[in-house]
Amino acid sequence: INEALEWFAEQGTEIAELEVPNLDVLLNDSDVLSIEFPPDLERFLATFGNEEISSLDEVIVQGLFHQAVSGVLRYSASLNVSDSDYQSRLSMRSQLRDAIERTLRENDLDGLVYPTIGQLPARLRDPQTGDPATGANCTLSANSGLPAISFPAGFTDDGLPLGIEILGSLLCDAELLAIAHSYEKANPVRRALAVTPAI
Repeated sequence: INEALEWFAEQGTEIAELEVPNLDVLLNDSDVLSIEFPPDLERFLATFGNEEISSLDEVIVQGLFHQAVSGVLRYSASLNVSDSDYQSRLSMRSQLRDAIERTLRENDLDGLVYPTIGQLPARLRDPQTGDPATGANCTLSANSGLPAISFPAGFTDDGLPLGIEILGSLLCDAELLAIAHSYEKANPVRRALAVTPAI
């Protein structure tokens, strides 16, 4: 990821290290996706599912999920949030978005850059360790509602892929795509896995 940032700097990009004020608190208290997921899934299953499965609890009981997402699903199913707490989280989501956009504006930035995931990725069939409530760094985009793009940045010493993510202001999707495209075009870091069948 540092090498990717060095490449951007060589192209004339100004890189600045900074922090979004109160980010941890705002991010932790703005999660509405975990609350909204069970009823959203129920609506989806009612429309496109079958009569045997109608809720997240039934999906979990019947083991109809990949182990890699077990923690996230169980966390979401365990939440029992009051309407006032939900409304509070929606308010925090707005505050999170405002804090990020203010940081971008005040520092004249096109985006915030960070690793897609803040820990080494899990190998195939292994669950991703860490707090299921926060998960990957991509929750910053999910909780704020701001656009972000993640793209390959290379590999760890033992061959595990690493991603870099850039978060931008509202409706700057085209700019983020252009930034990622310029990097991927000049740095073809993607490679097929050893187990990938030939096409």
